[in-house]
Amino acid sequence: LYIEQISIHYLVEVPKLKNTNFQANTTDALKQETWRSQRISRLIIDYLLRSGYFETAQKLAEQANVEDMCNKTVFMIAKQVEDSLSRHETDRCLEWIADNRSKLRRLKSTLETMVRLQDCIELVRRGERLEAVHYARKFLANLPKEQWSEQVVKVMGLIGFGIPSKSRAYTEYFSEKRWDQLIELFKHENARVYKVSDLKRFHSKT
Repeated sequence: LYIEQISIHYLVEVPKLKNTNFQANTTDALKQETWRSQRISRLIIDYLLRSGYFETAQKLAEQANVEDMCNKTVFMIAKQVEDSLSRHETDRCLEWIADNRSKLRRLKSTLETMVRLQDCIELVRRGERLEAVHYARKFLANLPKEQWSEQVVKVMGLIGFGIPSKSRAYTEYFSEKRWDQLIELFKHENARVYKVSDLKRFHSKT
């Protein structure tokens, strides 16, 4: 009788246990699959947002139920900054820097220095060297030692002596490419500040 009771108990309880384990494993698997799906959706949405496809990104976020996890506002602001820099305007970028100054300091970012230098260069380009002197004194006088690069020294030279007539060493400072470099630097720092996804994940290795 005792053996029969054990057998009956085994026949009843073991299937329950197996069923419980199966349900637990199934639940874990579903959670894992949901996480993976949402992760992929977020990467795609970040890519779309960074590329400026805000409406498409919004629709995908709604469908994937990840609206709260996306960085739409971050990328919309970033797009505004990038557009302003492409128009050779620095005000919007400086506003962004002011809003994120504490984080940028922790990251030891050089973005503000580069933007301030560009403002100085544009003043020199327009022949407003005295204004450039005042600007540099106000915003660049207290630069930390590690940011006193050769580039900073050369821009100070431009402010002090003007544009050398036959110097190739200074030609690059008046190149349009500097604005492109500034945009790329901003993108990099924006990604670091907000820890957004890296677009390189979407490009195959060559």
